[in-house]
Amino acid sequence: MSDPQLPSLETLDVPGGSAGEHRALVTGRPLVVAATGDDGLNTIRRALQPLRCWALEDVRFHFDSSFLSVDGRREFARLDQELTRGALRVALFGHADPTGDDAYNKILSGRRAQAVYALLRRDLDAWETLYQQPFGGDNWRQMAVREMLLAAGFDPGSQAAVQDFQASRGLAVDGVAGPNTRRELFALYMDFVCVDGHGQPYTLGDEDFLGRGAESDGAIDVQGCTEFNPIYLMSQTQAQVLAQDREARNAENAPNRRVVGFLFDAAIELRRAQWPCPSLSEGSGGCRASFWPDGDARRQFGESAREHAKGGGTMACAFYDRLARFSPCEAKRGRLRLRLVDAQLGPIPSAEYTIEVSGRVLRRGVASEGGILTEPSLPIGPRMVVRFGERHPEADASILLPHRTEVVLGLTGDTSLDADFQRLHNLGYPDARNNPGRIAAFQVAVGIEPADGEFDEQTRQAVRDAHDSI
Repeated sequence: MSDPQLPSLETLDVPGGSAGEHRALVTGRPLVVAATGDDGLNTIRRALQPLRCWALEDVRFHFDSSFLSVDGRREFARLDQELTRGALRVALFGHADPTGDDAYNKILSGRRAQAVYALLRRDLDAWETLYQQPFGGDNWRQMAVREMLLAAGFDPGSQAAVQDFQASRGLAVDGVAGPNTRRELFALYMDFVCVDGHGQPYTLGDEDFLGRGAESDGAIDVQGCTEFNPIYLMSQTQAQVLAQDREARNAENAPNRRVVGFLFDAAIELRRAQWPCPSLSEGSGGCRASFWPDGDARRQFGESAREHAKGGGTMACAFYDRLARFSPCEAKRGRLRLRLVDAQLGPIPSAEYTIEVSGRVLRRGVASEGGILTEPSLPIGPRMVVRFGERHPEADASILLPHRTEVVLGLTGDTSLDADFQRLHNLGYPDARNNPGRIAAFQVAVGIEPADGEFDEQTRQAVRDAHDSI
């Protein structure tokens, strides 16, 4: 396998997933009463509450597919780190976006969760089933062999690629990616994607999952939640507009397509009768038994966009909503675009940069030749610090970062004056509120005449267009 260098575990939050600790619930003191009868026992039932979480975002799957991208190895390294923080067991939940049919999305969300579950357990038969049984647009036959050959270091564009792979693994060389060849590819690819922070393959066994593998259908350990639990719902107006633009609608809904792993205290023991979620093979009707009374209304588009993490009440399933209520993995993430400039020199070509939150580095990268920095899937809400500068001409590895700017995401839909000035700041015109010359510089850049430095409605709309359309 070709082996791209894994980043430090401290940088694994973006762009394809997240992980973190759940906020502890305040449960109060238990009440104690006298037992009834000589053999009576008082019992205290602890709330089923995750201690940590892990999420794999839509970008780590091929489009409309359950086949995992090779880039997901970053997130699987983070899962290994989370599991080693204590005695923990994981349960996986697949989610689709709030479009289409509930029954269809139940299967599709389940297939993604199943792909992750099988990868962690090295269940080659499960991947073969996903390959052999396409569902809608989820057809592994169209890309899986090609992607696995590429990851293994073979040119999938060559007609001899399959033969070369077969020869390298001691298989019959016929150039056909049949079941035996696919099995070897699956095993090799799984070991390449599911690695720890040192790049070494790891696997999980039954005892690493909440249900301990006790159910033959994987119940408790893995489930598909269809489209019942979105973390973000666009406004009704936006939904109507995007209904005519499938590509834009899919991009807007990307945060909802995810696989989430909740990590629980390993001491918890559950029986099937105590678990409300239907198995992967069961229909979506079983999910409805756990709906909030207003569950269907909760997942409908409203007058304004809503987010689960901001109390938007977007999740229909009360059981899942309670698990996800304080989860750092169930927050919408955003896209950042900045123009990196020096006050005297102007845009810095190919600037190297870091993005930090609370002193922790989230991403490192290199901007375009025009000084443009574009980063997908960053956490919305916290103020981020971007440091950037030019590489020292005599140092191959060291980076000079003399410049610093602060940015905020989550501005889409906010048309206030403060939000528009923040957009202008993000675009590379800082402190424009106190410096009309920077407003004028933006006006010149986008062709607004006269470039008078006035932050009028035409200029503000141009700022929103430049910032939010990325």
